[in-house]
Amino acid sequence: MAPELAAPELRSARGHLRALLARLLAETRASGREIAVDTLCTGLEAIPVPVLNTLLSKTVRRMLSGEGPGAGASLDDVIDMLDRMQTSDDEFERGLRDLRLDFGEIADDINAMRATLDAQAQSELGLMRPKVELRWPALDNRISALLANTGGGSVVVEEILLEVESWEPITIVDYSVPAAPLATLQLLVELTTKRTGYPLLELNGAEQRIFNERGGGAERVVVDASSAENVRYMIRLRLPFANLATGAAGELVHPPPASSPIELPFCCAPGWHEVNVEALHEPERIYADMRDTLGGLATILADRGDDDDVRRAAVERLRVPPFVLDPFFFTGFLLRFVVPFAQLARRVDRTGGLRVAGALLAAAPDEAVADDGVRDTLHAALATLE
Repeated sequence: MAPELAAPELRSARGHLRALLARLLAETRASGREIAVDTLCTGLEAIPVPVLNTLLSKTVRRMLSGEGPGAGASLDDVIDMLDRMQTSDDEFERGLRDLRLDFGEIADDINAMRATLDAQAQSELGLMRPKVELRWPALDNRISALLANTGGGSVVVEEILLEVESWEPITIVDYSVPAAPLATLQLLVELTTKRTGYPLLELNGAEQRIFNERGGGAERVVVDASSAENVRYMIRLRLPFANLATGAAGELVHPPPASSPIELPFCCAPGWHEVNVEALHEPERIYADMRDTLGGLATILADRGDDDDVRRAAVERLRVPPFVLDPFFFTGFLLRFVVPFAQLARRVDRTGGLRVAGALLAAAPDEAVADDGVRDTLHAALATLE
């Protein structure tokens, strides 16, 4: 089958030709032949169909200068021929053949040019250098990546959606506590097991993002996530977008559906975050973890015969940072852990909880419980178990 020009391109060429001839007719009356020829050829070169515009302009210019096919034709002859060409697609193609232009070759060149331009216009939105930083409980867990359009055109990202595929409880307690003041970080999203989708731009009052071609407007996207629940979330990021030039819609998913999701763990960490005992998943297992650790710590503190290195090594095996043995830090440790432990014990095992908490307070350094307010708070927590 012979190659053909697309109908929209023929209509565009004929429409431009029609407007050009109307303008040329008005200008010819007020100007000489030389200016009219230049206006005609310049106008033909402006036809919005690549390849065709240049060939048609050069061919007409050669005709009117006495060269090539149709040499010696008058300006009126050329205008009459172009006028017939703008009346229909068939007449336009017939006119090209009368000018000895290879219509099939022109169509091939135009189609190749169109394919190249289409390929260059394809957007290529991607997340580059993605990184997951598991910083909980000291800081929010963080997902970051460079978001850019490395293809052509411009795309608008309508939303950045964080979607939870599944979650599972974490029943191991983190016993670390702050050793220095924390920097204040902006909270971007707080995850909960009661919700699976989070439109991050909307939740943070941010506008849609526009990314221009070849990386223009690229920006690093940082998602800081926290959760009040002791679970591990399996999540993906989904970014619906649209090409501003073509209107074509797409969607970027990270990690890709065929890959494993991102895992964001949030353990129970009383040293960093206030614990809502009612919201804990599998509280019996959390209680058992704290009972064994706090009971082991009470035993270590009660054995006054061990030297400091031995005691510190034993404390580390309990997953407790050794610096909490310093009375200054031990006061905070007691306040952060004994109170939620007592609340858990009320639900699980009052007697056992009272025995462990009582032993820990009895073995604590005197300086750690010297403050009346501290003692009152701790004794009030134990009183709920009696």
